[in-house]
Amino acid sequence: MKSKEKKSIFGNQVKRWFILDVINATFSYAKKKGKSASKTIAIWDIEECWQEGEDDGLKEWLYEFRVKTK
Repeated sequence: MKSKEKKSIFGNQVKRWFILDVINATFSYAKKKGKSASKTIAIWDIEECWQEGEDDGLKEWLYEFRVKTK
């Protein structure tokens, strides 16, 4: 799930498929599996990436993570 707005944590969530391409050094996402990327970010533009823990009350999202870019 991806937040539609930067300030939104739980509301306005949309489903996305994420791809980490280590050969081309890019991180991208698409609206549906097998579709071309909607947004691509160069790995060197990512300042921080972290996974939210289960203690945050987000158990329904098994693979939740956050990415901070420049």
